[in-house]
Amino acid sequence: MKLKDRMYMAGIEAQSYRRLLFPLYMIVGGLVVLGFGVGILFGHDEASIFDNTSNPVEAFSKYDKLNTNFADAKKQLANAMKNHQQVTFVFEKTGCKDCKKWEGKITHEFYKYKSMKNNHTRYIMVDVSKMSKSDLRWLTANFPMTIVYPHLYTPTVVNLDAVNGNWEYREAFIEHGSYKELQEVFSQGADLQ
Repeated sequence: MKLKDRMYMAGIEAQSYRRLLFPLYMIVGGLVVLGFGVGILFGHDEASIFDNTSNPVEAFSKYDKLNTNFADAKKQLANAMKNHQQVTFVFEKTGCKDCKKWEGKITHEFYKYKSMKNNHTRYIMVDVSKMSKSDLRWLTANFPMTIVYPHLYTPTVVNLDAVNGNWEYREAFIEHGSYKELQEVFSQGADLQ
């Protein structure tokens, strides 16, 4: 057989070989794409609604979505006092650098505990910058001095108990500290029944 004939035969064999491998390549490629798709689709565990609340981009993890005006906060405090209910009160302030720094973490814990069905603690959050002077005077007259004197620092998370018509201070996270300390304050404030 001549060289030219051998080259022609090799070309035919190579072409036949490629025709046989093409479906195999398509099947392997399809399985790879299918594997990636299934991995993306089922690669995440069942997520809790609280998993992503520390991301301040989430609408419900912004202070302004969870804040209560002070008039409503006073009504909630009166109702909690009447029912001998524990209160976790959060003070934040628009424009406060520390408040901005803690926003995602505070709102995450606030929303998580407020949303628990068997938690009987009342959760209230107010923006100090939106309070009037008379609101601040009321706060000073009705809250434990350790919270409001000499200055109401923000952010502050405080747990209060209704005792004999007064609010009794239990524990607080005031302005600085670790995320673990913040979590402990929210955890200790929970009245799980």
